[in-house]
Amino acid sequence: MEVVFSKEILPQLEQELKNTNDDVQIISAFCKESILSFVQERLADSVSKKRLLVRFTLADILGGATDAGIYDLCKKYGWDMYVQFSLHAKTYIFDRKRCLIGSANATNKGIGLAADANIEISALSDIQQEDLAKIDALFSDATKVDDTLYAKMARDIENAPERNNAEIPTWGPDILSEAKDTKISSVFSYEFPEMPFSNDMSRDAIGFLNIDDTTPSQKELKIAFLSSRAYKWLLQVLQQEDNEEIYFGSLTHKLHNAMVSDPPPYRKEVKDLLANLLTWVEIFANQVITVDRPNHSQRIRLI
Repeated sequence: MEVVFSKEILPQLEQELKNTNDDVQIISAFCKESILSFVQERLADSVSKKRLLVRFTLADILGGATDAGIYDLCKKYGWDMYVQFSLHAKTYIFDRKRCLIGSANATNKGIGLAADANIEISALSDIQQEDLAKIDALFSDATKVDDTLYAKMARDIENAPERNNAEIPTWGPDILSEAKDTKISSVFSYEFPEMPFSNDMSRDAIGFLNIDDTTPSQKELKIAFLSSRAYKWLLQVLQQEDNEEIYFGSLTHKLHNAMVSDPPPYRKEVKDLLANLLTWVEIFANQVITVDRPNHSQRIRLI
């Protein structure tokens, strides 16, 4: 493994792209048209398998973190584009053999094209077969964008309120229902809260929510939590259960089996993550999910 810093990332990325023969994948919360063009220009004509996974929230687009036009570029250059509204990862994979993984988004400041680039750290290494399975799971859990879905997104972008509006811009319900996560087959420990909810949350404590604001309001926290993969995973489990309810022990077992963290977490760690999640549920989702203790055992069920 080789660690690369800030301005080292750009030439390293360029070299890997030039050596790519068949397959390239980009996973990035934010993405700019300039970076997608930069990548495409450095790929050989033989590279036929190209896919991009991006967060692509309406707030990201209106705030300038991501360009809406990347969809048109994907169509032009033959990329498959996927969206995952709670994405936070930044990973570049070349020929399913090498990867650059770290903090650098696919933006000018992220990979170092801008003069005032961010301070980023990434690691370049070979990628193992079991890790590729995890990457494939991320794409499987995302939504592939097509012309119909993008037309609806373009409509919401066109009709979005002014930036000074107090409301946080979100996609319309038709988009959210169409682009909702498919079956969440795998989860990572970092997608769950590291500690129970309190009114005095540190920046690290809300890291799993992917909020850029260092002091988010309760409303922002609620919106982000209800969009998190941890909450969506819990909803999915409950919807699949008889009577739409499950007890804590069984839920712990399901979470342990769904975790793809390496090394696998201890059962005690999984219990802690789950207990933390339920405190967030009781604050922000108590009209959807109730948590009680019949017969001294914690029960979680849909209302």
